Amino acid sequence: LQRTPHVLATKPEAGLIGLAVSELVLEANEPVGPSVEEDPLGEDWSIVREPPVPFEPPPMPRLQPKFELWVDTAGEMSKLGRYRFTFDSDEHVLCMEWVTLPGFPDPSLAVGTGVNVGEDLTCRGRILIFSTKDRDPGILPAIYQRSLKWPVTVIGQWGSYLVHAEGFKLFFERWENNN
Repeated sequence: LQRTPHVLATKPEAGLIGLAVSELVLEANEPVGPSVEEDPLGEDWSIVREPPVPFEPPPMPRLQPKFELWVDTAGEMSKLGRYRFTFDSDEHVLCMEWVTLPGFPDPSLAVGTGVNVGEDLTCRGRILIFSTKDRDPGILPAIYQRSLKWPVTVIGQWGSYLVHAEGFKLFFERWENNN
């Protein structure tokens, strides 16, 4: 693997496997996350983006994990990672599950992430849904993604509902007519 595995999701009946791995990279000194103009939650006044006390960067750069998602069939474990997605810096994969939701290719991989860049800043998250259906191996774009104000700590399916936890709140979402 040459990377550290973190989260594994399998779908044995379809022979699919999803694996979140990370490798250690040097911490970047540039600001992380989208700018206020690019941020879908940019108008939310409750998100803390600047620490209340300025801090000095450490004299030696720190190592931090850089996460990737690898998706493939379980029968070809030697070729694991043919379908890949690289997450933003400081974004950690917290959960993932294979789901079969109306309006999405069958099956799809739902991933929940969290971004924590300091104890004084708001911890954020994203929901991403991936599918390898009708795709050539390579970079795997998300077919759905949404930025959230809280980290996504649980993701799954109940009937035709996507179930996810944002912080301490549990949400049940249903797609009808692709929305």
